[in-house]
Formats: sequence, C-alpha cells, structure tokens
Amino acid sequence: MAMNGPTRWLMGAVLGGATTLATMIICDRLAAASDEPAAADPLSGEGAGLIQAKRIYEDRCADCHGLQGRGDGPSATDLDPRPADLSLPALVAKTDEVIYRQITEGKRPMPSYRAKLSEDQRWLLVRYVRTLTAKTRSK
Repeated sequence: MAMNGPTRWLMGAVLGGATTLATMIICDRLAAASDEPAAADPLSGEGAGLIQAKRIYEDRCADCHGLQGRGDGPSATDLDPRPADLSLPALVAKTDEVIYRQITEGKRPMPSYRAKLSEDQRWLLVRYVRTLTAKTRSK
C-alpha cells in the first residue's frame, strides 16, 4: 500500500506520539521509583537488617547470652565458662572481624555457627551485638 505525503505524515505522528507516550510513561515510573525510600542494606545494621539480626540473636544466642547480652540467659548457669557479657564496653575494643570469627569458629562453650548460619547472618549478628554494647554506653 502506497502512502501519500499526508498519510505518511499522520502515521509518523501517530507512531512518534506512541513512542513519546511510552517514553513519558517509563520516565514517570522511574521518577516514582526514585521517590521511594531505598531498601536498607541487610548488612548495614539498620532497618530490616537489624530486625532480622535481632531475630537471629533471639533464636540462636539469647538462650545463653540473655536478651540484653549480659551472659545471663536461661542456659548460662549450666555452662563453664559462663557466656560472655556482650553488653560490656570491652567489646568495643574488639574489631568486627574478631567478633565475626568468634561467631563463625565458636569459643568454648559456644558452638561454631559456620554451618548453622550464612555468612550474611553472621555479619548481621556482629551488627546486632554492637547494639547491645551501645545500649549499655547510653545509660
């Protein structure tokens, strides 16, 4: 089908308009997406990552270390040596890597969590343990 000048112009305008409209829709969606708050980095120790870290701590650590990290959990009395008090300021002197290694390798009587928790989960625990010390310092 041969198109004359006006028909060709009209088709170009319609197709060009469709492309422009699609571009406008995409730009609007991108702009709306950039207005949404960014998801918290799970390893940042903030937001959802910290909530997840607290759950892991309560499930895996609080029985011995206690909810406040003071080494006074329900199972602590049966352990020798007693679980570390994670709320003490001395913990601040330890690097994140040292705390991570202790969680990963274990330290008698604490078991290794290498096979029980993912690497990310262990780093989340490091961030959460840091909050226990921060709570003690702020009192």
